[in-house]
Amino acid sequence: MKKNIIYINCATIITEERVGHIFFNHNKDFARIIIGIEATVDNPDFIVIDVKHKNTIFYIKHFYKYNQNVVVKLSRSKKYKNSIISSWIINNKNLRILIMKNIPVYKKK
Repeated sequence: MKKNIIYINCATIITEERVGHIFFNHNKDFARIIIGIEATVDNPDFIVIDVKHKNTIFYIKHFYKYNQNVVVKLSRSKKYKNSIISSWIINNKNLRILIMKNIPVYKKK
């Protein structure tokens, strides 16, 4: 079965199925998440390796207008490299916890 692919930029993709996943699981924040995905992937404030899931990484960007952080979870496996798995919004407290429990590899200066 062929998946419909939406290109975020030349290196990152999201399938229609994953957009549906974000819509159904994060419905109240869906518009902000979709608007924030491209900016988060293109210019993250943090990049964090997910210790629970092999070949998975988090890109995180703070949006001052809403005082919220958009998290984009990306696959780094050979088959699905730079494919968005999910995205959601977290507050600053939960951002600190996410960074503490995983492996930070980049922080914007």
